Amino acid sequence: MACTASYTVVIIPLENSPWSSDALRFFLWLKRLKGLEQEKDCLCNGLSVLDRARFWYCQQIADLKERQQCIGTEDTDDVVGDFFLKSRIQEVNHCLEDLMSDSVSHKQPDCHQQVFNFLKEQNRLLRQEVNEKSQRISHLEGERRDLLKQLDDLRAVSPAHRGHTIN
Repeated sequence: MACTASYTVVIIPLENSPWSSDALRFFLWLKRLKGLEQEKDCLCNGLSVLDRARFWYCQQIADLKERQQCIGTEDTDDVVGDFFLKSRIQEVNHCLEDLMSDSVSHKQPDCHQQVFNFLKEQNRLLRQEVNEKSQRISHLEGERRDLLKQLDDLRAVSPAHRGHTIN
């Protein structure tokens, strides 16, 4: 099913100041209209994805039937890959169920919670990496200060030795 995006263009001359309450209401109305049109676009894109997903699911079922018939005749066991694919399919199915459920719950759906937990873990790892890099920078800055001090000490000692050199 093809879904095309359509946008409404409205030009209304305002008789009042652009800062009037009428102008504000008009702006808010346009903003809401734009939001609804964007939501419609998202839903149309979702329909397109669902059409492709339906085709993919049908192909997977056909492939599965073939693999069932070949059990024992071929060595095609990929238990880890099958488990990974199965868990991803279950996750997608669960997210779709959550999306379509009529009940409105105040808790985040599991798929959103998983995304949140993933991002939280990534944030923790990035903070850890930044902390390690900061410690490394501090260490290198300390080494740099020590080397500059040694260089200054060598320069201070060097002129005293220059007078004692043999020409």
